[in-house]
Amino acid sequence: MKNNRISLRSPWIFDKIQGGRNRLFLFLKGSSRMTRIAFVLPTYQAFAYARKTAISFFENTPLELDPICIVADDASPCVEGLDPFAWLAELPTERVQFHRFDQQDGLTRSWNFGLTLAGDLGATHIIAGNSDLLFSPGWADGMLAALDDGWDLVGPLSNAAGISWDGDDPLSSKRVSSQFVQQWYSGYCLSDYPYMLAETARYLAQTYAGQVVPMRINGFFMMAKAENWRSGSFDPQHVFDPSNKLTDNDYELVARWLRQGRKLGCVLSSFIFHYRSASRQCPVGNEGGYRMVEE
Repeated sequence: MKNNRISLRSPWIFDKIQGGRNRLFLFLKGSSRMTRIAFVLPTYQAFAYARKTAISFFENTPLELDPICIVADDASPCVEGLDPFAWLAELPTERVQFHRFDQQDGLTRSWNFGLTLAGDLGATHIIAGNSDLLFSPGWADGMLAALDDGWDLVGPLSNAAGISWDGDDPLSSKRVSSQFVQQWYSGYCLSDYPYMLAETARYLAQTYAGQVVPMRINGFFMMAKAENWRSGSFDPQHVFDPSNKLTDNDYELVARWLRQGRKLGCVLSSFIFHYRSASRQCPVGNEGGYRMVEE
């Protein structure tokens, strides 16, 4: 696949702004293009994974989709010693914004902040995801088509999609895992090697082109049009319920949107690799997780 990364570099500017956020910003402006995809990348520690995630996003998202990445850090202790220029190497710096909160408050705040900023920057489509992902070639094709066809919230297949539930209350609902790629591709081989990611993406695109399966989407990767994030907000200031600091944020949003009659589904032709729980430094376990060799 052609590499559409931008090679230009812009200097970082450090700015202390209201709300207790330290902001490193790179002159991102609103877009006049038909499509602008924003990826909200929430971080806490594990910056090697986050950097790899951001690189793969830009490598596999065509330039005509005007991609931008908003990094929202939940007061990671290690960020004080982070060299921003080293972290930004191989990234189109004019398309990245890095925000650091002064105090920890969980994943949900980072998502809410990033979704608001993405809308302000003119994004037409926004991803709320995790910081330990790898985008595969052609990942956006089926996602954009599904959203244009009237789906309100979509997610991809993945090696470690996480667990969803078949009811509003996880305590009384059955665990379902239909976003796991292993259920749809019997020949899948667990690996973060680029060739294997591309091969998985090729198989899914050829086998399941245009197919979207209604299901509750797991929060490791959720994509919607900006207008749907706004209209489906929890309140005027927050898309996700801010009382769910770290977990249950995706369950609450999914249940709320289904009650509103919105369409949620998994795009079977799209594949996103998920290392799973890298920020929490949890053991990989047996649910498809993986770790980088150099970790």
